[in-house]
Amino acid sequence: MNKRFSDFTNLYSLTKTLRFELRPVGKTIEYIQNGHFLESDKQKADDYKDVKIIIDNYHKYFIDDVLKNASFDWSALEKELVAYGKDKSDDSKLAAKQGKLRKEILELFTKDKRYKAITAATPKDLFNSILPDWFGKSANSDLNKVSLETFQKFTSYFTGFQENRKNVYSAKAISTAVPYRIVNDNFPKFLQNISIFKTIQEKCPQVIDDVENELGRYLGQEKLSDIFTLESFNKYLGQSGKEVQHGIDFYNQVIGGVAEKEGGVNLRGINQFLNLYWQQHPDFAKENRRIKMVPLYKQILSDRSSLSFKIESIANDEELKKALLEFADKLESKNDDKKSVFDEACDLFASLKNQNLNEIYINRKDINTVSRILTGDWAWLQSRMNAYAEEKFTTKTEKARWQKSLEDEGENKSKGFYSLAELNAVLEYSSE
Repeated sequence: MNKRFSDFTNLYSLTKTLRFELRPVGKTIEYIQNGHFLESDKQKADDYKDVKIIIDNYHKYFIDDVLKNASFDWSALEKELVAYGKDKSDDSKLAAKQGKLRKEILELFTKDKRYKAITAATPKDLFNSILPDWFGKSANSDLNKVSLETFQKFTSYFTGFQENRKNVYSAKAISTAVPYRIVNDNFPKFLQNISIFKTIQEKCPQVIDDVENELGRYLGQEKLSDIFTLESFNKYLGQSGKEVQHGIDFYNQVIGGVAEKEGGVNLRGINQFLNLYWQQHPDFAKENRRIKMVPLYKQILSDRSSLSFKIESIANDEELKKALLEFADKLESKNDDKKSVFDEACDLFASLKNQNLNEIYINRKDINTVSRILTGDWAWLQSRMNAYAEEKFTTKTEKARWQKSLEDEGENKSKGFYSLAELNAVLEYSSE
């Protein structure tokens, strides 16, 4: 019997976590209280969060400041991307070219004398000289600059954080690095938009004139034809841009429009005028596939900027409680009309029943998703649309707009829009 049990023992390692409470004895508690050690540690914990925000803000400044000197040659990468688009069986040449450019971008950063200081495991120079000097130039009043003093003699607190930030500049193929964001993420988008711009020049040049008139003050002396060229990509590597650089923000606003301050007029961009042109020229729209430019991804660390309520990390129950109460206070805060965010949301949803359903549209590619939300069955709505078209329409053209095979893929799957009024008619018909 013992032999049998021995076959089942000591086969796997076992890990156990033991938790102990340290209770001060004797005069220890008195020393702790007199030395204010607990208060000091709590202050460090609070200041640590603020200092991380300060360091990230400096990294964003540094990235933009270094990239203003960029003058890379993108023609070879363009050639490899075009070749890969024609034959995707082998991406080795494309990957090699991307890797080479990522290394060139990393070299641009490492040549800057600030790089070593801001990526050091124990960033003494960052705390003692670089950040204080930067504060003298920075207009960002939201930063808790006093919190920096807490760690000027305790920079080892940031060893792990510094390692993560050093990876932001890595030349490896990792999506959280600046070189990857430029070479692998944004350059293909930029190249695609150049192609779309050439299509606009050829088929609807009026859109270009309209955009340049609308954004004249914003563009300055620059023309759209200056922006959508291979050589100009060097201007749109950083987020905000410096000097001759315009930055990703500028580029995306040319595409998507400029939101002025409250009370001002929103300026329309290329995509808004493209959409307007297709609406105003129905014959042209029938013969030409709708086109739309794609904005560039935000630069690394800049994508952490958000107007949304966001909890970065919750360490304990008290922090969770505090964060939830602060969020509740924001929801209940009143605007100039004496309404809270929650009140405004309720009014918005209540007003939907008064909207004209003929003017609210759903893209065909979202039909299956809508079907799942309404019925739990991805295919139910499309099958009802097929039956509806068979009964209600007589011509092949009319039926073709509604009747799509459930196995359709590619472009056919995403062509077309349906108003809520039309879909409502389908639902009412299917329930008769």
